Amino acid sequence: AGQDRSKPDVRRGGGGFASRVQPEPPTAGPRPPGKYPPPTRYLLAAGRAHEMALELFLTLPDGSTGTYVVARERVRDPDERVALKWRMGPHAINLVHVHPQEVFTGEQAVPFFRDFIIEDRAPDFSLLRCIRGRRMPRPARPHCR
Repeated sequence: AGQDRSKPDVRRGGGGFASRVQPEPPTAGPRPPGKYPPPTRYLLAAGRAHEMALELFLTLPDGSTGTYVVARERVRDPDERVALKWRMGPHAINLVHVHPQEVFTGEQAVPFFRDFIIEDRAPDFSLLRCIRGRRMPRPARPHCR
């Protein structure tokens, strides 16, 4: 069985986690799992409390979609990468290679989640690296709606 991820000691230990936030569809009502429409946007954190990566998925106004890695600040050296590795359960090991500026502590990730959830605002395009889908048009600032 899984661990209770709401307990702070789980995130402090050597284990990893992945957590995603996305809005509920406006007409959600009670539906069985798997019967909701696909998300139009989400912000995902994966890793450990002291080192994690953030992934942003957006549907753009023209209907195209993109998945982006979020950075705390502009990437200084596009060729420099660090490995983030964490264990999810007894057999699953996750490994991602990101820029050093794309590594967050839990505390550093808070403003990004606050802006996304409360302010309904995605990070500035200069902090996003496209990993799938459409690149962000410049000088657009990707809003969640």
